[in-house]
Amino acid sequence: MSQPCPVLRGTSVFLAAHVIENLASIHAWYNDNEIQRLSGGIGSPISLEASSKRLERWMNPPDDQRHFAIHRCVDSRLVGFLHLAEIDPVDRVCKIGIVIGERACWGQGCGSEAIRLACEYAFRELALFRVSAEAFADNPRSYRMLTRAGLVQEGMQRAAVVRDEGRVDVYMFGLLRTDWGESGA
Repeated sequence: MSQPCPVLRGTSVFLAAHVIENLASIHAWYNDNEIQRLSGGIGSPISLEASSKRLERWMNPPDDQRHFAIHRCVDSRLVGFLHLAEIDPVDRVCKIGIVIGERACWGQGCGSEAIRLACEYAFRELALFRVSAEAFADNPRSYRMLTRAGLVQEGMQRAAVVRDEGRVDVYMFGLLRTDWGESGA
């Protein structure tokens, strides 16, 4: 049985449960070639039906996942989505993934704030000890977003992802509960 999705409020964005009204935006983002390339997506168009099924899974996730819609505080506009996945209550770890689909919001700090809110939730509410994330070397905005959110680059997987132009490195990031508590993030 899936856990209820709380509303997490920041100064410029808030995270909330997905609703069916998010379908049009999510479908558009999953069919945007640049967004898919930057986020390691499937790379080919998906049908509205497939997007609908994905959204349904996000609205009713298994216990080891939490899915959030990212909205701007100023107008409640949907700007992206975020998930905590592979939540392990024994090792107290999870992985975070994020997509800011609204290009007008790229570089505006929405992603960093959303990650900070999700990390606070992971540490306080889920009692996790570690949150990890990845950034592709050809996506410098993602790298900056994760570091601004307080995550630390812990390593790199060389030539781990295939792109049209060749192989790309993947940077590994992490944030420990002890780091988060010290930084106040």
